[in-house]
Order: sequence, then C-alpha cells, then structure tokens
Amino acid sequence: MSLDGRAFAFAAAVAVVAAILFGLAPALRAVRGNLADGLRDRGTDTGGARGNKLRTVLVVSEVTLSLVLLIGAGLMVRSFAAIQKVNPGFDAKNVVTFNAPIPFLKYLTSQLRATFINQLGDRLAAIPGVESVGGVTPLPLAGGEQYSVGSYGKIGESDDAYRTNKADYKAVLPGYFEAMRIALLSGRTFLRSDNEAQALDVAIVDARFAARVFGRENPLGASILVDHFNEKTFSFERLPVTIVGVVGNVRSTSLSAEGRETIYVPYVFQAFLPMTFVVRTAADPAGLLPRIRTEVSALDRDVPVADLGTLSSWVAEAMSQTRFLLALSSTFAALALVLAAIGLYGVVSFSARQRTREIGVRVALGASDRDVRRLIVGQGMLVAASGIVLGLGASMALTRIVSSYLVGVSATDPVTFAGVPLVLLGVSALASYLPARRAMTIDPVRALREE
Repeated sequence: MSLDGRAFAFAAAVAVVAAILFGLAPALRAVRGNLADGLRDRGTDTGGARGNKLRTVLVVSEVTLSLVLLIGAGLMVRSFAAIQKVNPGFDAKNVVTFNAPIPFLKYLTSQLRATFINQLGDRLAAIPGVESVGGVTPLPLAGGEQYSVGSYGKIGESDDAYRTNKADYKAVLPGYFEAMRIALLSGRTFLRSDNEAQALDVAIVDARFAARVFGRENPLGASILVDHFNEKTFSFERLPVTIVGVVGNVRSTSLSAEGRETIYVPYVFQAFLPMTFVVRTAADPAGLLPRIRTEVSALDRDVPVADLGTLSSWVAEAMSQTRFLLALSSTFAALALVLAAIGLYGVVSFSARQRTREIGVRVALGASDRDVRRLIVGQGMLVAASGIVLGLGASMALTRIVSSYLVGVSATDPVTFAGVPLVLLGVSALASYLPARRAMTIDPVRALREE
C-alpha cells in the first residue's frame, strides 16, 4: 500500500469544502448583524438565540460520533485481547515454513512428486537441530478456503448428500502433526508408507468432523468416501478411505473463525497441489534458513524456495488486519474525543460569557460558587448526555458492521457499552468544569456595571 495523490487531493477538497460550509453561517450572521444592537446586547444573551442552538446541535453531533467511534475502538481492543488468547490448534514457536514449487513438466506423476517430497523431507530432517519435518497444503491461516474444500459422505449415502457435505481437505506429509504439535486425540498419525503412490486408503479427521459425522460413535476404523483427483482421467472420483486417527481442531482460515470440519489425507492423495513444508527446530530457527535453501538446491536446482520464514511471523501476519483496524479505529476515536471535548468546552465557554450579566445577578442575589458551577457544568453535561443517548442508539445499529471482525466479544458487549459512556461523561465534565471555574470568579458589581 502506497500514498495516493488522488486520495490526498480528495481529502484536501473535503477539508476546504467543510471549512467553507461551517464558516459561511457565522460569517453571514456577522455581516447581516446590527453593530449597535450587538454592542447593546453584549453580555445579556441567556443562550437561547439561533446561533447557540446551532452550536449545540453541532456539539451534540460531535459527541454522538465520538461515542460511536469509541465504542467501535473499545470492541476492537477487547477483540484483539481475546485473539491473543485464542488457541489456533498448533504451536507456532520454533517452526520454519516455506514453499517448494515442483516443476510439473519434470515431475509428471503423483509418484514422482511424492518421491521428491519424501526425499526433501528426509534431507531436512537430517539437519542438526531439526526435531521434525512435515508439510501441508494449504498452510493454516492462509486467509481463505482456496482449493481446500471438498465433498465427503458415508458409505451408502445418496449422491445429493455427498454433494451437500463439505469439509476442508488437507493433504499432509507424515510428521506434519508432530511438527505443528497438533494434538492426537485417538488413533495414529500418518506413516511413511501412507504416502506411497499405491496407498490411497487412509485418512485422519479432526474432532469437529468426528463429532458432526459420528456423534458419540468411535470413528476409528470407519470408512468414508472422499474426493480424489485422478490424473489419468483428469477428473475427481470418490474413493473409500479408513479413518485411522482423530486430531485436535485447527483454525484453518483465520483466528476469528472456528473453521470447517477437516479431513487430512496423505500428500500423495492430492499431489497436484503445492506443498508448504513445516520444520520444527529445537531452538531459534533463524540460523537454519540458509541451510534449508542449500538442501533444496542440492536435491534439485530447478525447485525454488519461496516464502521462507517462521510460522510465528505467519501467525502475526494473519493478525495484521485486526491490528490495522484496531489502530485505525483507535486513532479516529481519539481524534473524535478530542474534538468533542474542544467543541463542548467552546460552547460552554461561549454560553458562560453570554450569560455574564445573568451570573452576576445570581451572585448578587446570593448564589454560591457551587450554584454557579452547577449551572454551567449542568449545561455542558446536558449537551453531552444528549449526544451519548443518540450515540448509544447509533452504535447498537452500526457495530453490527464490524461483528465479523470480532473474536470473543459480541457487537453489543455490555462492558464496552457501559464503560465508554462513562469515559465520555468524565471528559465532558472536565471540559465543562473549566468554563464553570472561570464563571465562579465573575465580580457581580462589575458585571452589572458593564451592562
């Protein structure tokens, strides 16, 4: 993403138009006003003029907008905190990931591609400091379903049921679950023999799949039909596979979504897909990155190494959108809060100056500092309360827009909807107190004499 000159031009144009529109009304009022009347009425206005109403409406709008943005930012903050606690279903620490795109013209069959992948896995596993090596297609948190969704069905189910049932397909290498530290709940993981060209008869499912399809039944040993791409006929066919293991759930597309039921098959089952290797190391894997490139090149110089990095950085990248939305909403909310406070301070200050004579009369008749403070602060708090009420109503409707980005918090989170108005009330009280403090110093004799 780069800076766009057209965006700057548009923003500048909007700023100029806004300045003209909001400066036009007071300018016209000043030009059309009667100077003698203005001097005569100085200090006698009690705040009920049309100009005061317009200023009040604008400040109420500022407070309303500020509340909406603050609630949005509050929801994003709570959501981001919840994401930090989300268990993705794997351990990203000390794991290197990379892609090794295989030239299809050089490795025409599934057997050739599977053989190359197995040999590369063996070379990587022999590197000192490497604990386990696996591979998957596609990598979790890839940001979309991509090509991973397929159909499945129980033996004997109708064609309609088969086409309706959808699950994520993950083609993996032996060692993948160990390298990712995905929990094995029952059964076994894949063996080296499962990744042979003739071995197309086993599968592993996650806990979501087992619960949905088998309920309380034991899925181990059960047979299901799955999609398999036949390279000879260049079409998909249904093959029966036996479930040999059940593993823990993994967040496949994003940390904010639970994910779909998942079926894991050996890589040779879908060897036409690009493979992402995962290499778990005993310590910080940064020092092994050059060695990984060397091993791939030594096996075949025509196979490039792409997207070489750590799984931790991959997970952090998956959270970048949430971080961006958090920063953006917080920035706008902070600016709106400052503008609302300044606007409220300005309106209350202007009103207090207009009511100088009234305040002088009140003090002369025995009003205390507390009475004056209550009068001025009360006016400001009434304006703030009006904006808060409107803002709460608007927030209830608008926060549903960001509900898809929230994790672990609802769009109507009571903590946020209760806490943000309290913060805004506190800021409003401070913005109103400063003019009230100045009003308490008014000399009643001088105020009446100036009249």
